[in-house]
Amino acid sequence: MKSRALCSFYNGHSVVKIERAVVEYLGQFSDPELVKEHLAAVQTKELTDKEAELIGVEQALGKVEAQLLQHLDLLQRGVISEPQFIKANESARTQATALEVQRDELRAWVGEQRERVSAAERLPGAIGSFLVDFQGMEVRQQKAQLQTILKVAYVNQEDRLELEFRG
Repeated sequence: MKSRALCSFYNGHSVVKIERAVVEYLGQFSDPELVKEHLAAVQTKELTDKEAELIGVEQALGKVEAQLLQHLDLLQRGVISEPQFIKANESARTQATALEVQRDELRAWVGEQRERVSAAERLPGAIGSFLVDFQGMEVRQQKAQLQTILKVAYVNQEDRLELEFRG
């Protein structure tokens, strides 16, 4: 009541309308096809590009390791001296270290993305069961559940609802 004198526009909103809008928004993710479309549009190209890059890095690493073995063979046959062997392997070892780091990063990223796809396949079922359970709760319990997943709900002057979820 005190804020009416301080604000130039009405800032009160119907809790029922906000809660209904939140539930409708969450409800769109209970459709498995819609969730797959959202994720496929974003991740497919990037994932295939990173997988191809990983294959290229692994092949380059194999070539460097073959080069190191070739230098060792030349040393053992006496074709090159030990100082020549050290000089030849210095750049190859640096390159191998950089490739190993890049390979590990790419493997971690690809694994994380595959896990996200797996989680996305489970998401529609989880949201669907949440909505069924949610609609069967008392209003106080519904509010408590929404508070655990929502950080902020903004209603702008055009009555457009923006949600910020807890991360």
